[in-house]
This record gives sequence, C-alpha cells and structure tokens, in this order.
Amino acid sequence: MVALHFLHLGANPSWSLGSFAGISHSSDLYTDEGWESNSASRAVLQGSWYTPGDLNLAVKAPFWPLALYLLFKEFTVAVTLARALASIFFAVGIFAT
Repeated sequence: MVALHFLHLGANPSWSLGSFAGISHSSDLYTDEGWESNSASRAVLQGSWYTPGDLNLAVKAPFWPLALYLLFKEFTVAVTLARALASIFFAVGIFAT
C-alpha cells in the first residue's frame, strides 16, 4: 500500500472529487503542496524566502521548506519532487512504527 504513493506522483484528482465525496466545499482538495513549497521554490527561483503579506511557512515551520529547498536546489522546482519527498517521509513514518 505504501508503494502506491510513488506510482503517480504527478497525478491530480478530479476537481469535482472533493465536493462529490463531501471532503471539501471549495472543490480544492489538494492546495497544501503549493502553499507548503512556496517558500522553498521562491528561495530557489528568486533568491528570497520571505514575501511580505504572503504565507511564509519558512518562518513558522522551517523544517519542511528547508528540506524542499535542498531538494529543489539540487534538482529543479517541481510538485512531483515535493510529493516524492512527502511520500518518502510517509513511508519512513509507517515503517518506523
């Protein structure tokens, strides 16, 4: 079951999936990946972690943006890389328990 996380990292759910399943009223089921990788991708692409007035998770919770920054700096900025790293941490968490 854990391996299924790695099969389709680039796949996105249908826009209507959230409202159909009763999960989300806004139909935006997966918006966290963009918000959580925002600081890291901005640091790689623009050279600055912080943007006034924006969600700056690097200030509140620096571990995840730092991990993504190192990954993005080494390879490229891509949502599939962010999902892969999240899946790796998921697998480690499952097997560590």
